Amino acid sequence: MTAQTSMTGLLAARATANYEVSDRSTTEGAKLTESLSGQFAARTYSGNVFFVSRAAVTVPVNAATLGSVCGIYNPPGSGKVLEIIDTDISLALATTVVQSFVWVSSTVAASAAATFTTQISVRSRRMQDTTSGVARVYSAVTHSGTPDVEAYIGGYGATTSPGMQMHKKFDGSLMIPPGVLASVATLTAASTSSGINIGFTWAEVPA
Repeated sequence: MTAQTSMTGLLAARATANYEVSDRSTTEGAKLTESLSGQFAARTYSGNVFFVSRAAVTVPVNAATLGSVCGIYNPPGSGKVLEIIDTDISLALATTVVQSFVWVSSTVAASAAATFTTQISVRSRRMQDTTSGVARVYSAVTHSGTPDVEAYIGGYGATTSPGMQMHKKFDGSLMIPPGVLASVATLTAASTSSGINIGFTWAEVPA
């Protein structure tokens, strides 16, 4: 291997510190690299990664006029795309009905016709920073028409144990464009009453 030396700075503070990092490459010139921080560290550091959660909710089944308890809306003209990074589902009760959890979304036209009832606050992934994102998250929003299923999060059997959790990473494969309303829903039957906890993280990137 051939050793190479370069200057790098993933985060502004590290660039200012002027840390020196030694790169390695193969004899063919292909670089071998190691990240100083995680995949979303730069976006988080810049204040562009956000989180929201809902506790002990009844998640509705996807159907016409879905009454969502966890919806996220990217307003028209926001200039941003919302990249869903991951989604967590856990149990608030010991038992739950057989069900699959999914992300669903409505068209731009149908999203504009939705009934937005209760907006909730979101958190910056830079803890305690002021949130300045474009996304609007709702604990009560009614979709117009029947939303389309976009991605599976996971599912439960008929009887489960408290504390079991689904964690789904999307790795850039799930994005909400401007003007689109998306929600977490079940696929075949509503969840047990007040039985589900939901949390998800997203990044806001230029459209």
